Amino acid sequence: MLERYSRILLVAVALAGCKSKGVDLGHGGTELAFSLAEPAGSESRLNSDLEAAARVAIERLNLLKVDAKVAPDGNQLVVKIPASVKPEALASAKKLLALRGLLEFREVNDGAPLKEVGNTLPEDSDVKVQRLTWQDANNAQHGAFVVEAQSEADARKALAGAKLPPGTELVMEKGGAGRQRLWALNPAAFANDAIQNAKAPSDAYLPPEVEITFTESAGRRFEDLTRKMMGRRLAVVLDGTIFQSEVVLAAIAGGKTSLALGDEGDRKARQQDVTVLAMALKSGPMPAPIKLDAERPISSR
Repeated sequence: MLERYSRILLVAVALAGCKSKGVDLGHGGTELAFSLAEPAGSESRLNSDLEAAARVAIERLNLLKVDAKVAPDGNQLVVKIPASVKPEALASAKKLLALRGLLEFREVNDGAPLKEVGNTLPEDSDVKVQRLTWQDANNAQHGAFVVEAQSEADARKALAGAKLPPGTELVMEKGGAGRQRLWALNPAAFANDAIQNAKAPSDAYLPPEVEITFTESAGRRFEDLTRKMMGRRLAVVLDGTIFQSEVVLAAIAGGKTSLALGDEGDRKARQQDVTVLAMALKSGPMPAPIKLDAERPISSR
């Protein structure tokens, strides 16, 4: 509890510091207008969500060292960034503010009910249910049923009648072009409130990654969870999509874990992406999915 109060105090100090700074828009700049992607349900709820989003945005911009004016305006969150901010920093700010940053650690379910649905699908159906297998540290075999289709919408339509256990959810795996894969996941065991810190160290010999430090109590629970899960898969879900899914081969002690982006593509761009992700996780998630609606120039006076 003390850790949580300490984080809240630090956020309050950061917000106060940002508000006291003058942001010079006299030479022009860029205006970014964001909206919350999920309906808030009522005007008071929308106002509350926009205020919360503004607080998160201010903290993220502080971490990025970008001065800006941030405030709700009608049903949007408006961010005004001065022309003195470099293009690279502006691009990072847009990515950072458009990322909800909701992180969950969820156990992969064996997906047994999916097998029954798969047996009812026509042979020529684009949607397929198959069992993927893997081995644990003792070479024992484990597996889970997954769904593959050309699109997520096709998969969900075909599985509309699937009776999954309470709390189980079908979640799409992050991927590029091609067929999409959905896994059955148990409810989240850990989320953002378990995170004490997140950073993106730069190492020329390792793929860019985000290093997550849990709170002391969450670190102990994470070690217990991974000890019980040995041989099963633990999925890391970011903003509703599986970011990575790994077989737990041993208990993860020390109160830390990491998220890697892999080794494909431009290394500098990937390092920038993990830096943005680390800042989003450190600041906490937006109250709802957020999207950039418009980007407009601000004229100089």
